[in-house]
Amino acid sequence: MKLSKPAKTDSGLRPLRVLIVEDSENDALLLVRELKKGGYEPDYERVESSGAMEKALAASEWDVVVSDYRLPRFGAPEALRVARDAGSDAPFIVVSGKVGEEAAVEVMKAGAYDFLSKDNLARLCPTVERGLAEVEKRRHAGEELHRRDGVLDAVRFAAESFLGETASWEVNVRSILRRLGEAAQVSRVYIFENYAGEDGELWATQRYEWVAPDVSEQIENPLLKALPYRAAGFGRWEEMLGRGDLVYGNTRDFPESEQPELQAEDILSIVVVPIFVEGSWWGFVGFDECLAEREWFAAEMDALKAASSTLGAAVRRRRADTALRESEARYSLVVEGSSDGIFDWDIREGELYWNDRLYEMLGLARSELSPTFELFAELLHPQDRQRVLDAFRAHLESGVEYSEEFRLRCSSGDYVYCVGRGMAQRDESGAPVRMAGALSDITERKEAEERLRASEAELRAVFGAMTDAIFVFDSEGYYLKVAPTNPSLLYRPAPELLGKTLHEVLPGEQADQFLDHIRRALETQQKVELEYSLFIDGRWMWFDASISPMMDDRVVAVARDVTERKQAEEDLKQSEKL
Repeated sequence: MKLSKPAKTDSGLRPLRVLIVEDSENDALLLVRELKKGGYEPDYERVESSGAMEKALAASEWDVVVSDYRLPRFGAPEALRVARDAGSDAPFIVVSGKVGEEAAVEVMKAGAYDFLSKDNLARLCPTVERGLAEVEKRRHAGEELHRRDGVLDAVRFAAESFLGETASWEVNVRSILRRLGEAAQVSRVYIFENYAGEDGELWATQRYEWVAPDVSEQIENPLLKALPYRAAGFGRWEEMLGRGDLVYGNTRDFPESEQPELQAEDILSIVVVPIFVEGSWWGFVGFDECLAEREWFAAEMDALKAASSTLGAAVRRRRADTALRESEARYSLVVEGSSDGIFDWDIREGELYWNDRLYEMLGLARSELSPTFELFAELLHPQDRQRVLDAFRAHLESGVEYSEEFRLRCSSGDYVYCVGRGMAQRDESGAPVRMAGALSDITERKEAEERLRASEAELRAVFGAMTDAIFVFDSEGYYLKVAPTNPSLLYRPAPELLGKTLHEVLPGEQADQFLDHIRRALETQQKVELEYSLFIDGRWMWFDASISPMMDDRVVAVARDVTERKQAEEDLKQSEKL
């Protein structure tokens, strides 16, 4: 970056390089004297031909060109063309004797800054001063636009890099910071990210940095790895950046609390632009100038805001991409690690995905075939096929819940029992575009249910052939079950027994006797036997009962009718007495 020339020389006058187009040495000296009177220290060269002028313009830069209107072989219009052809933006001032108004107007239209009369040189210095100010303004404007356009080019590069994903995030960020730094003509560019500290305050940490040659790196600066805004003296930054304002200027004009760290980093001028992500202040991008103080132009800072917005969008996209990758990884773990078969059907494209477990359930290898919905329909058991296809159709057309049990043919020819569940994804019009779901292998459950049904049928047959009364009691003597074997042996009908205790049903003596034997069987975990009698249907009946423990608090009791045996024994006793 060019340094501004000193405002004054040692003599106290302002330096001024003047190219004088004049054939009279005396007239040239008059001009120089007038400039000195106005506070300038002229460093001048006099030329009087186009060739000499071209050489002078090529050899040096001039602050102002002062030309006589008419020379013997040369004139102001030709001199003005030579100056413009050489690329000079110095004010071109015509100083001449008597010239017609029409000629003066023409040379002004051609690009001369002003037209003065040699009889009125008092206007020379004010004219030079105005011309220099306008040139400086134009130069600033040009420099401002140049920097702005350079930053915007870097912003376009950033957008293309992040959207195109031609490289990793890390590579893209560093490349973009370099482009921004070179375009803005600064010494250092960096990105900080905010985070909440353990103290509840807002902190920042430096994530990325680019530095120009011979500029100190700060990426390893321990303070910048964990910077507490307020505690480090940058509370002003937190407030301004948090509301979307920029922090900028020459650092010597900054508050004293911010000076130590900025000076330690050799920062003479700085601009800091906040980065917002989804409406929240995420961090900032900073631009340091370490070689000289500088003016930050408005257009340039607008371009830096655009760069900040692009970085914010990139951070947002990176978050979304990271979340998507994590979600896909979790989904992959669920799908491939699931004990269920998973399907994903692209209805529009007709493509069907099965996970490894579903192939395994069917005894197939992924390399053997590519699944289709038609193949799925073909593998359905003939007795289940229409019902399952109708359930799919109802779900896709009307949104009816899809949950069906069915059988699928395996590669061995056997059938596996499944429960299928799924849900369709629909477009804006409600049309199904995709359906995903799971198939659970319930073959073992179905086989167990079949074994249970067979066992129950067998028990019913056994119970039907038995004539004994069978009960299940808990440790408190509650009737839990009454087998439907011989209702004529029950003290009360079975429905009146369930849920009641022995003492609520039987006479006290028999209830005590029965409960005592139940508890003895549970304590010893051994079968116990007892004999008891009950008055049933108008007559006394005798029973032999065996009580066996089933589990910690339950027993099964089998009571056999021994009334005839007891009666025979009683008759024998009576006959012996006779």
